[in-house]
Amino acid sequence: MDKSTASRATYYIMAMFALQPLIIGGWLALIPHVKESIGLTKAELAFALIGAPVALIPSLQVAGRMISKFGPRRIFYVFFPVQCIAAVLLLAAWSGPSLFAILFVVGIGIAFIEVGINVYAGRLEKQAKLTIMNRCHGFWALGLTAGSAALTVLAATPWVGMILLAVIAIGAAIPIAWVMPRIGDETVQTAPPRRKLRQLPAALVFVALFMFLVTLVEGTMADWLAVYLSERLGGAEARAGIAVT
Repeated sequence: MDKSTASRATYYIMAMFALQPLIIGGWLALIPHVKESIGLTKAELAFALIGAPVALIPSLQVAGRMISKFGPRRIFYVFFPVQCIAAVLLLAAWSGPSLFAILFVVGIGIAFIEVGINVYAGRLEKQAKLTIMNRCHGFWALGLTAGSAALTVLAATPWVGMILLAVIAIGAAIPIAWVMPRIGDETVQTAPPRRKLRQLPAALVFVALFMFLVTLVEGTMADWLAVYLSERLGGAEARAGIAVT
């Protein structure tokens, strides 16, 4: 891979890392608003919020195989719209179960896109002999921050804010996916055979445990920070999204 192609691919994948969580940040800022508009208790909200992670676990297994077969770029064409449209529809939820169901669809979109962007970045690192994964995840954090900040400002018009973020994310991601250099798509057609549990390296257990604990803390903060701040501010849901930012 020549230097020019590697440079273009790096900028494109960093942009995709920023675009993927844009609307998720917006949703996290609006959780107190949705909780109050539906009239959910904390227990009901807690149940609804597990919709995304419940979808995430099985979807990750399928996503890896589909990306190996079709390549990350094709996945982006389909699942950026799926994730963004479903995230906008979270504002239309009328009950805890309906919020769970919509978040389940959002979780599917998140799984496919996140596997896709990480696979692409990993392939780019190997083929171009670059170290970009840290920067890519830094851009992911910037995207989440921008999304939550935008909906904190536009909290009075949540539909407008979420649709705006969806249009930005889809409108930018699809053209970027179109022009991204193809990295490994032509040679990888089938997923590698799955290992049995006894074939996995022992160190992976500790990596998985560490990841579980980190994600537990991260997910708890993301889902409940705005709810906590809205209570501390006396029900000021419009400003609570700044906690996520």
